Amino acid sequence: MLSKLPRDILLQDILILLDSKSLINLSLVSTYFNYLVNDQHIWKRLCSQEFNISQDNAFRNKGWKQFYIALLVDTKLFTWGENFDDRLGLTPKVSTDAFQQRIRRFGRYITTPQEVVYLQDKRIIDIISGGWSFHALDSFGSVWMWGTMHQELSPRSSMGTRRLTTPTKLQDTNTTQQKIKFSSISCGRTHVIGLARDGSLWHWSNHIMLQPIQLETTEKIVQVVGNWTYSTVLTNEGSIYLIPAPDHIIPSEINQEPSPTYVVTPKVSSLDIVQLAGLDGYTLALTKHGRILKLDTRDHLAFTQDPAAHTIVLTQFSAKENELNQRDGLMNRFITGAFLNFAVYTKSGQVMFGNVNSEADTEPEMLPELQNRDVCKVSFGDYHFGAVTNHGELFTWGNYSSGALGHGEDTREGNQPVPKLVESMKDKFVFAIGFGGWQSSALAIEAHD
Repeated sequence: MLSKLPRDILLQDILILLDSKSLINLSLVSTYFNYLVNDQHIWKRLCSQEFNISQDNAFRNKGWKQFYIALLVDTKLFTWGENFDDRLGLTPKVSTDAFQQRIRRFGRYITTPQEVVYLQDKRIIDIISGGWSFHALDSFGSVWMWGTMHQELSPRSSMGTRRLTTPTKLQDTNTTQQKIKFSSISCGRTHVIGLARDGSLWHWSNHIMLQPIQLETTEKIVQVVGNWTYSTVLTNEGSIYLIPAPDHIIPSEINQEPSPTYVVTPKVSSLDIVQLAGLDGYTLALTKHGRILKLDTRDHLAFTQDPAAHTIVLTQFSAKENELNQRDGLMNRFITGAFLNFAVYTKSGQVMFGNVNSEADTEPEMLPELQNRDVCKVSFGDYHFGAVTNHGELFTWGNYSSGALGHGEDTREGNQPVPKLVESMKDKFVFAIGFGGWQSSALAIEAHD
């Protein structure tokens, strides 16, 4: 009887109500139901509902079922690169002097990925990296931070100068605020912005006290991105808002909740945007029909008063013919970026690279090693870069950056001009990466799992 219902009814009204166990059982009934149960949108929804996976986590138009199964296994987090300040989180918390003497010591340059043991069994599902720090999001909505958010200020100027050598849960000693659960996070150089599960917005520059963002809108926030020194948010109606950087919380005020950050510049709602990427002074945008826009957001007021005068269509990165990109449906194009660089991905397998100096007729840089490799995300450090594929492969290239390429070279001459597979991760299925500054990170499971 069920098999006689129209396919659209089954997919859109019935199968979406089933949990993973019921779906797998249904797939065993017949070839037809096995075909239906393998629909990508069903497993994409389950990844979002059960594991808090953001739409903007990576460009996955296929492989969602395999990704879901991978998330059922305990994930492992790896970091490498610059470690002079113990920013990589490799120093475990210890309780006895005897154990302290037995733990492994790590040097300044970590040239191959090393597991952050403290985050074992924490169900980490996303990782981002700022100038000198990391933030990890777990499937429960909690955020873990380590490293230093501010290295260029005096300790009296900001609690963000505090150095965390071990992953520490956000708001760990905060008795003033409720503990916030997040659905997604994004970072700039010295700040992080987060979209909470209840739809509220928060940003911070230290790991204890968060600052609320007051945004007067009835539209639903669907994406937050950290630009280099500020943030941008996107609504379900395609509107964008520019968010100033969070306040610096000084030590003497760490137990006082800061006043909200009020967004005083108006929204920009005429561009039909479905996705954003934050850069240094600019915001990259993807429109519903495949145009790639470079928004000059250095002056917030000037941009919001005359968006057209501060917008360039990057024609060589855009769709040649109209295509449809839907946040809750099929995406034919996808963007990521940080600091000075960005990447545009297409469903056909292209990965195109540009930077903040790209103009309307600038030709994309095309790295042959990444074309038609099913690349689902590129992450950008200051001068080193990483790409992960839907098959769990990790490639890196660029400057040596204190070992942040992960290829094991122990010399500053170890620059890598073209993408190269990270050999030490070949036996892992890598599903998320977060590069920043002179450090790198990856989330993975054992490939045989």
